[in-house]
Amino acid sequence: MTKVETVEKERPAEPTPEVPKRKKKGAIRENVESIGIAILLALVIRTFIVEAFKIPTGSMAPTLLGRHKNITCPNCGWKFALDWTRDYGKCLNCGYDIQASKLRTHGGYRILVSKFWYKFTSLNRWDVVVFLYPQVTLRCRSCGHNEELLWKDSLTCPSCRKTLKREGWIPWGGRMTLNGLRYLVGASWKDPEVEEKNFIKRLVGLPGDKLRIRDGDLYVDGRIERKPKHIQDTLWQPVYDSAYVEKESVSQTWSNESAEGWSFGKDGIAFTSEKSSRLAFRRVLRDRYGYNGDRDGHSEVGDLKVDMTVKLLKDTGEVGAVLERDNDRFAFVIGAKESGKPARLERNEKPIASSPQATLTAGKEHRIEFSNVDQRVEVRLDGKELFTHDYEPSATPRTGLEARSRLELTAGAADALFSRVRIFRDIYYTDFGSGPHATSGEVQLGPGEYFVLGDNSPNSKDSRVWRAVPEKNFVGKAFFVFWPLTRLKVIR
Repeated sequence: MTKVETVEKERPAEPTPEVPKRKKKGAIRENVESIGIAILLALVIRTFIVEAFKIPTGSMAPTLLGRHKNITCPNCGWKFALDWTRDYGKCLNCGYDIQASKLRTHGGYRILVSKFWYKFTSLNRWDVVVFLYPQVTLRCRSCGHNEELLWKDSLTCPSCRKTLKREGWIPWGGRMTLNGLRYLVGASWKDPEVEEKNFIKRLVGLPGDKLRIRDGDLYVDGRIERKPKHIQDTLWQPVYDSAYVEKESVSQTWSNESAEGWSFGKDGIAFTSEKSSRLAFRRVLRDRYGYNGDRDGHSEVGDLKVDMTVKLLKDTGEVGAVLERDNDRFAFVIGAKESGKPARLERNEKPIASSPQATLTAGKEHRIEFSNVDQRVEVRLDGKELFTHDYEPSATPRTGLEARSRLELTAGAADALFSRVRIFRDIYYTDFGSGPHATSGEVQLGPGEYFVLGDNSPNSKDSRVWRAVPEKNFVGKAFFVFWPLTRLKVIR
């Protein structure tokens, strides 16, 4: 057979369509576009979502610190923050006077503020909020008048009657550009004619509330306003910790009167006796803040908490504590398993609650938290709620210098060790302020009006001075401290 080979003719290749070549972007153009997009995103985030703020002053100390000095007491090792303008501090734990003029100054906390939070929820009592200060600083360039005034539309200068307006984006940009040039040549900074400021405080009053501050507490519509637990835990102010032992005794901390069986050592406060005995905390607990330096408080604080670790060395006896405020004396007692006595809470030596199941195990450490705050007594054992009792005072509470408080440790027929005894006081709101816009007595809030206070009440310019904040002035909710890194925390 003859092999026939078929040769296929090659087809000519189809022409490839020409694709127009794109011009490559220059490196400069790409960088400019990237920077522009980044700036735009940053502006959108800053305007509508989250903005960073710096705390300038100590009106919210110790929750949020402004410019400050970090102090370590040379006598006991207690650490606290002091206002940067102060040259002397006083240790809250031992009362030691500390020279601080040469210490380094640290900047205020940097915080994040959610600007959309209140778009989806209402303003809540006890929130930490940022808002536009209701007053503006007026600097009239026509006559030189300088004054703080409550803002209103078409504000006029009190001296020359010139009409002043809020500064818009274009005037603001022009002023900032001019200030940049002034900075380069060493000239003075030019401030706006109407300057607005952001303030940060704690929101305590809502529209329609009738407010009163009495004996350091907040009353709404005639009833005491109790703080939620997560807020109260933030606002407890530490005033003593037995773990910080004094090198030099500045003042007697615990009373020796009727204190048979008590002794002090490196491990804590020990008790050994077949009799019952009390150990009283001698110091007067006033509304002092370490941040404010050596200035003493003006009022005695009755809302107290003792947090301690207790261990029975033998399975006998009872231990406890007493919190006294004015005419009310609350006592908590808990015993060993073998004592056969129930844990109990008493008011003025009359039982108000008991629990036979609550006992202490010999050789085991138990944590006891006992507090009297906002007319509520609470006992927690090993982190769990044991007793809670709401009450009305036996008599009208004393205020200011007439107020009285007392704290005692108690024990009977026991061999026990009290370690890490810590004492706290509640935040104490001082009376209303003074000035042309100050409040006095009761304050009735109208629609869209809110009342704010600083946590550092003796050193805070707030609604006690300039009354309510309009709802439209609120910027957002402060929710996180992001600087310094050693102080990262959620704001409550």
